[in-house]
Amino acid sequence: YPIRRGPNGPFIGMVRLEDLFLNPRSNDQLLARMSPPLYIPRTASVLKALSILQSENMFMGFVIDEYGDVVGTITMSEIFFAMIGDISDHAANNNSAVAIREDGSWIIDGVVSVEEVRRLLKLHKLPGDESSEVNTLAGVMFNWFGRLPREGDYFAWNGYRFEIVDMDGPRIDKILIVPAQNLPIGNALARSAD
Repeated sequence: YPIRRGPNGPFIGMVRLEDLFLNPRSNDQLLARMSPPLYIPRTASVLKALSILQSENMFMGFVIDEYGDVVGTITMSEIFFAMIGDISDHAANNNSAVAIREDGSWIIDGVVSVEEVRRLLKLHKLPGDESSEVNTLAGVMFNWFGRLPREGDYFAWNGYRFEIVDMDGPRIDKILIVPAQNLPIGNALARSAD
């Protein structure tokens, strides 16, 4: 939670919820557990904000505008939810998470696990899945592009083309995976949509 000096004063730091319950009457102990404020520019991309939070080992940051005014907060959990949505919703409706098409390609939800995609494609690994932070197909796509991708972005890897066909805001919703032998010649190279 953000801590400010006085009711309308500047933000001076952040504390975790559990710190508030340790000794809620002792301001000195609370201030001793407080982390310094972490400022993230409003213009930072989702991936840049995530990178800043990770590099500083922080759970929350203050979003600032061009004048240095705090205009909001951002948390790791908000970023993850924005990128992959509510996993429990998709788990409850797992029947539609993977669709095999007549041409032998797949339409796969971004929240499908890396393990499930490897099993479907009969692969030992996917690009970037050795990272402990990549758990879903959407995570593989974010990792590959290194930025918030757009519909139409694709890359070829290990005999397959991975293409983002549906975005829901900043969240990768659907990915089309096509075996290279099903693609027209010259159509499997990586590209980013303009």
